[in-house]
Amino acid sequence: MNARKLKRLLTDYGCHILREGGGHEIWINPQTGAIASVPRHGEVARGTALSIVKELIGREAIRFVTSGWRDLFLWEQHTNFIFTRS
Repeated sequence: MNARKLKRLLTDYGCHILREGGGHEIWINPQTGAIASVPRHGEVARGTALSIVKELIGREAIRFVTSGWRDLFLWEQHTNFIFTRS
């Protein structure tokens, strides 16, 4: 996923930059207090983008990051497996 699109998505959900570092920006969701590091480079790997979105926004925004229903279904299966095992 393009880093610019990821940052636009985070902004649309109310997140903003807390501080800037060398190659990453630290973003915060003021509603939940969640903090995540977002890379500045052009392309962000899909798994990294999913982790950032899940951490800052939650599961409702994951569908914007995935590239199809199959990916979303597999991601939800994976996360349900992780959360129900503990």
